[in-house]
Amino acid sequence: ALLALLIAKGGKTRVERLAEQLWPHSEGDAALSVFTTTLSRLRKLIGEEAIVIQSGRVSLDERHCWLDVWALERWLGRPSRREKSTATLRQREEEILKLYRGPFLPDERAAWATGPRQRLRERMAQWRQELIGELRAVGEAETPSSFLERLAGADPVLAADDQARPV
Repeated sequence: ALLALLIAKGGKTRVERLAEQLWPHSEGDAALSVFTTTLSRLRKLIGEEAIVIQSGRVSLDERHCWLDVWALERWLGRPSRREKSTATLRQREEEILKLYRGPFLPDERAAWATGPRQRLRERMAQWRQELIGELRAVGEAETPSSFLERLAGADPVLAADDQARPV
């Protein structure tokens, strides 16, 4: 749960905030004690250097951790350049579909996971619409339907939008 929360936060988060979110019913000192034990166990699992604590904030060190969700967010954050090349568009489609394997932490019901899940899904939906528009602009009428079929395998909610269906 600590690792999932660190990934969901995506950046430096105060130790107290993490402890509060993971153990909301524990008193402050008890939650911090459990956090310290959990952090020690997690470091043994993924490596000491993978988790950094600076100025009371905890984060995963990108020099030692590669996360598909972070790579996906970088891809989705790239500005659209209205590509003219079908090959470039297909490459972008392939890269993003390799990274997006479905909803973020789908079994986690806590608010700290549902917010990032929804944000990522919305970014994927926006990217989907942009890609379909670009593919249609270069005359690839069939690609959107095959793309939507592949996307439906990862996340049926994203592929179910009627506006995304090819005409």
